[in-house]
Amino acid sequence: MKTQIISLESHDDLISVRDRLKWVKTPRVLLVWPKYERVNLRVLDLKVLQRHSDSLGMQLGLVTRRVQVRRDAETLGIPVFDTALAAQKSDWLGRPAREHRIPKPPRRDLRILRASIRQEEPAWRSSWIVRFAGFSMGILAVFSLAGAFLPRATLVLYPEERTQSVTVPVLAEESTPSVTVAGNIPAHRIETIVEVEESQPRNP
Repeated sequence: MKTQIISLESHDDLISVRDRLKWVKTPRVLLVWPKYERVNLRVLDLKVLQRHSDSLGMQLGLVTRRVQVRRDAETLGIPVFDTALAAQKSDWLGRPAREHRIPKPPRRDLRILRASIRQEEPAWRSSWIVRFAGFSMGILAVFSLAGAFLPRATLVLYPEERTQSVTVPVLAEESTPSVTVAGNIPAHRIETIVEVEESQPRNP
């Protein structure tokens, strides 16, 4: 049976190997691991490559001497060989590849089915008046709840009345410019001339 051989390199990963599998036209494909380089393919990547090969209608095989890769391949049912020549001469006992599946065309009546299943919304729900009223009621409800949980308190103070008297000596000086706490007040000198006249009537 014809077998396509793909030699892997250290920079190969899941995406690059999948792209190379798309060009394979044989019923079997063989991935050859390099002897002295490491390929970054995990057991999950091998599972993806196996399913991708099945979808393309071909069987996947490996050529490697790495113990961990051989264990992962045997766990997944992927045939493993020591050399590419041995793989071409022997029968592959792994899971045979499925026939190439042609995807079914999408159904064109999906919109009709969705319209038949979907329930029509009442006309009053789409009215902007109803929506605005509902939105306003929701805002008022939120503010009402917030006002109910806000802390409030009323404090009434009754001051005590006391009569106090203080005696402050006052000193008026012309040199004081303004009233001070110590009792000094400004003074101004005012001079006034007073004239007095007296008269006495004569006795007859």
